[in-house]
Amino acid sequence: MGDLVQLLIGGKLYAGWTSVSIDTGIDHMAAAFDLQLTEREPGTVDRRDIKAGAACEVRIGGEVVITGYIDQLAPSFDNRSHTISARGRSRAGDLIDCSAVASPGHWSGRTIDKIAAALVAPFGLKVTARAPVGAPFRRFALQPGETVFEALSRMARFRGLLAVSTPAGDIELITPAASPVGYMLAHPGAILAAKAVHDVTDRFGRYIVKGQAAGDDSLNGRAAAAPKAEAQDLGVARYRPLIVVAEDQSTSADLTIRARWEAQVRAARAQQVQITVQGWRAPDGTLWQSNVLVPVRAPWLSIDASLLVVGVSFRLDAEGSRTELTLAPPEAYSLEPIPAASAASTIERKRRGQS
Repeated sequence: MGDLVQLLIGGKLYAGWTSVSIDTGIDHMAAAFDLQLTEREPGTVDRRDIKAGAACEVRIGGEVVITGYIDQLAPSFDNRSHTISARGRSRAGDLIDCSAVASPGHWSGRTIDKIAAALVAPFGLKVTARAPVGAPFRRFALQPGETVFEALSRMARFRGLLAVSTPAGDIELITPAASPVGYMLAHPGAILAAKAVHDVTDRFGRYIVKGQAAGDDSLNGRAAAAPKAEAQDLGVARYRPLIVVAEDQSTSADLTIRARWEAQVRAARAQQVQITVQGWRAPDGTLWQSNVLVPVRAPWLSIDASLLVVGVSFRLDAEGSRTELTLAPPEAYSLEPIPAASAASTIERKRRGQS
C-alpha cells in the first residue's frame, strides 16, 4: 500500500488525491487536513458521497492519523477538469470552536484531568493523563464565553502540561519528550531545506505574575489578597520586564509555575526551526510525529542541539511527498530553569547531561 493517503467516510475509502496537506502538532490541539483531487473526467470520486460535516478518518499507509469531520467541501469544474477539495480537522476541533458549558461551571479540589474530562464529555471525547497532573486546583471557574480549548489551556499552563489530541481525536495531557531518538537530522544529509528564526520580540528578562486568591482558614491576609511570583530569563541582558495578570484564583505556588511557564515558553518560541525532509517517514520507519526529541546539526543555521518536534506537516503535490517539521528547544515546553548561556541567535547542545 505504501504511503497512500485515504479518506474513510461511512465505511468507504477514497484515494488518488493529487494534493495533500496534513498538519499535526503539540501547539494546536486539533490536527487538520486538506485533500484535493483533480481529474480530467469525472468518475474516480463520487462527489455526492462526500458531504460537509461528515465523520471521517484520514489514513497514511493504512495508519490512522486523524479522526474527525469534514469542515469544508469545495467541488468545482471547468472545461478541462473536475476538482474536489475536502478540508477538516480532528474531533478535538469542536473544543476549539465551541464554548465550555457546565453547571455550575466551577470546581474545587479537583485535578486537571478530572475537570478536563467533565468539559470534553459532552463531545464524546476522553481525557488520558500521560504525565503527573499535579495538585488539585483549590478552585477553577470557567470564564464567560470561553471555549473548551481556552479553559484546558489555562489549566495546563498552571500545571506545566500540554493538552493535545490523539489520532482517535481524544485528549491527552503530556509533558515533552525527554530522551533524544537514535537518529539525527543533519546538513549535509537528510535535510532538504531548513530555516531558523531567532526573534527576541516577545522575550523578556523579568516576568512578574500577579493574582488574587479567595481567602479561607488556611489562606488569608496578604497571601490571599495579592499573591505574586517572578521568573527570569537570563538570556535577556537588558532591562525588559513584563507583568502578567493571572486569569484565575491562584496561590503563590500556582503563580510560580505560571511565571516559569511564561519565561520558558517565550524563550524557546523565540527560536524556531523549519526543516523539510523527503517522504513522510522518519529514519526508523515510523511516520513523523510531534513530541519527539531529535538531534539536529545545521552549521549554517548555528544549530547543534536536540530539538523538540512541535509540528509535523505532510505534503504531497507535483513535487512529490515531503514532510515539513517545526522544531524548538525543549525548554519551551518544560519547567527547567533557562540556562544563563541561552544566546539569542545560536542553539547549541548543553554540555552536561545532554547527548
